[in-house]
Order: sequence, then C-alpha cells, then structure tokens
Amino acid sequence: MKAKRLILRQMCVEALEERRMLWAVSGVSSIASHAAVGHSASVPAIVKSAAPIVPISNTDVNWSGYAISTATNSVSSVAGSWVVPAVNPKSSGYSATWVGIDGYNSSTVEQIGTEQDVIGGRIAYSAWFEMYPTSAVTIPNFAMKPGDSISASVRYDSTHQNFVLTINDATESESYTTTQSVAGALRSSAEWVVEAPADSRGVLPLAAFGSVTFTNAYATVNGTTGPIDNWQAYSINMAFSSRGRTQIEASASSLSDRPAASPLPNGISNESYSGSVSSFTVNRSAAIVISSAPPLESGWGRFVGLQRRTR
Repeated sequence: MKAKRLILRQMCVEALEERRMLWAVSGVSSIASHAAVGHSASVPAIVKSAAPIVPISNTDVNWSGYAISTATNSVSSVAGSWVVPAVNPKSSGYSATWVGIDGYNSSTVEQIGTEQDVIGGRIAYSAWFEMYPTSAVTIPNFAMKPGDSISASVRYDSTHQNFVLTINDATESESYTTTQSVAGALRSSAEWVVEAPADSRGVLPLAAFGSVTFTNAYATVNGTTGPIDNWQAYSINMAFSSRGRTQIEASASSLSDRPAASPLPNGISNESYSGSVSSFTVNRSAAIVISSAPPLESGWGRFVGLQRRTR
C-alpha cells in the first residue's frame, strides 16, 4: 500500500488504532503491497466458465475491490484493465491500483499496478511491482498520465517456479515485463484492488481519486479460467472506525460479466482466453477528504511495515 474531514494525526494514528478494532470485529485484517501476475508463456489458458457465484461482502482498512480466496497452490494467473484516475490536487493522499496473487489469506503478495498520489500539492503518477515482503519497485522510464488505458497480469510459471508480471499502457504504446520469485508464496488468492498504501507509520490517507473501473478481470484457478464470480469472491469496501462510527472510504460496485474481447489486452502475446470477464468500479467516498498528508520520508522505503491480511 499502499466520511468526514479528519486532521492527519486523527487519520493516521487515532483512526489506525480504531481500524484494528474494526478488523477484529469484522474478522478481516488488512493487506498491503502491489501485485499483478502472468502465466507461464508455454501454458495456454483453459477456457471454462461456470454459473456466477454471489460474492460475499467484506470490510478492510486499506483495500477496496474484489478477491478470490481458495486453496493453496490453486491460483496460476490474474489479469485486469483500468484507466488511470485523475487525483484531486487539493486533497493530499496516496492510492495504488493493482492486480495480484496472494495477500488475502497469506503472508506474501505478488502484484503489479499504478500509483496515484498527491504529496504537498504535487501530483505523482508511477507504475510499480512488488513481491511482498520485499519493497515495491518503481518501474523506470514508464510514462504514465491520467486517462491512460492500463492492463496488467500476474502469472505463475510452474516450470521455473516463478512469477511473470506484466503491465501495458496502450495509450503510450509501452509495456513492461519482469520475472520474479518469492519464498513462501501459497497462490491461494487473486485480487483486483484499489489500496490506501502504508508505511512504517501505518495506513496513509487515501487520495481523492474519484473512481476506478476494472475491466477484463479474470483469473485461472485449478486450471479453469473465468471471471471473478466463477469462484467464491469477496467484495471489499475500505472503511475505518472513528469515535464509534464506521466510515466508508471506498466501496466496490457489483460485478458485471460479459464475453471477453479477443485477444485480451493483457500483454501476453499467446493469450487465447475468450470466455467471460468481469468489470466493477471502486468509488472514493466524497465525504472523506483531508487537506494534507505527510511526505514519504527518505530511508523508510515506499511501503514498509504494512499491515498484512491474515485469517
């Protein structure tokens, strides 16, 4: 990571403690990091869609979007597309949009995405990947601006036992792919998320990004490729508890499924999936806006000491 107006300390310190209480009540803790995955280039997707399964609503302190939670060693790919949102420069804060494997019910995250921040009145956009618990890596020389059409994927290469992470900017005609490994990856969940990042101080204020719509969202689980509601999914709303009240910061809309375009714009040249894909929108709550946010201090790293999701 990474409603009413609150001063920064209330948002980052007092509210953080109360958020922990919310996690305990809801049975959900937070996630942190960025992810997006790709499949082994030698393994084509298997096309099969089942009847939609109604998602279960959930609450988290710094994620909003959707997650699929399943058995260990089940998830082999996740993909999705979105348009980079324009953040409000009058409200300082941080936001990350990503797809990934793991993190919902495990201690690693393999993810890739974009970041949209306002720091002291300065707007900053970037692309990144992260193999949590290692720190996020900013992708160099990746030009990106609001309105750009982004697609990203994370795939597990079973032959080499590593992850292939890809991000495309169709507007700028640029693409980036990296192959990474991480110890202890369970491959037990897939995610499509807008996140309020965190650093060593805790969850940072969420930027006023308006809304982000995910399209072409699908995953491969146990050899079957399909839309988000092909499996038991969780709809996640970002919220925190303050003075005995639950404040919603960002909420995920219901899912909409449709046949996929062919080929899917996820940067995998041999991708042959043409089944159904999901779309949904994460909306930032207009009522929760703050006027300032702390700069990321040197030496801390971008997202250090994130609050991890555990079950």
